[in-house]
Amino acid sequence: MGRGDWSYVNLPKLLLRRLDKFVESPQARKYVVFNKSELVRKLVNEFLIEQEDHYNNMESIEEFINEIEFGDHFAITFNDEKQFQEIVYAYVRRGLATNAMNVLIISKKDEMQFLNALRKIKNIDSLFNSHKVNMIYRDEDSKEGSFLLGKPILKTIEDFIESAKRKSMKGIYILGYFAGRLVEEGNFEEALSIERVWHENNEKNICTMCLYHSISEKLEEQLAGLHHLIIKRAVTKTGLQ
Repeated sequence: MGRGDWSYVNLPKLLLRRLDKFVESPQARKYVVFNKSELVRKLVNEFLIEQEDHYNNMESIEEFINEIEFGDHFAITFNDEKQFQEIVYAYVRRGLATNAMNVLIISKKDEMQFLNALRKIKNIDSLFNSHKVNMIYRDEDSKEGSFLLGKPILKTIEDFIESAKRKSMKGIYILGYFAGRLVEEGNFEEALSIERVWHENNEKNICTMCLYHSISEKLEEQLAGLHHLIIKRAVTKTGLQ
């Protein structure tokens, strides 16, 4: 807003005059607001803090996941196996309820952990057979590192999008644990590179949830600009743990 962009905001002239008076008042100086740009910045920051508090104080993971939409790219942490299963279960069920194709991008070694979470879903085997739920894996044998950094994974996702369209589905729900696993293995730069590529290519007909076992404060700062929201402490049916 520093270039006089306020002029382009569609607000009544009376309100604009009142805002001009406010930024010149002692009350505005008390809040360290000296112009309308700083006022907007302050209001936006307060809104973001309020929203973060709102999400982190929800009573159940289902309540949070039911608010997500296509185009969202968020990260969520889990503290134990119970939280892991609740998050995976709720997210895939949300994708199915939204008439979306579910794509789980994981390491081969995590397959059983995900299957255990998905076994709670009725007719999960038929959902795999009909490709409403899919698993694709990190290429851990590649000498050049994870194939998720380059075009192959993006091409695979494009194929899923086209398949969803052919089946008259609304889009795809992606659940990724690949970057989270890389963080656990100490490969922070590769994890950030993956998140960067992913965030730049997230589309309006895609919803993406990234699973992390934990996120340090330093890593959170780096991930903040690569996600629309980070839920650092996972919520469960019994509240925050």
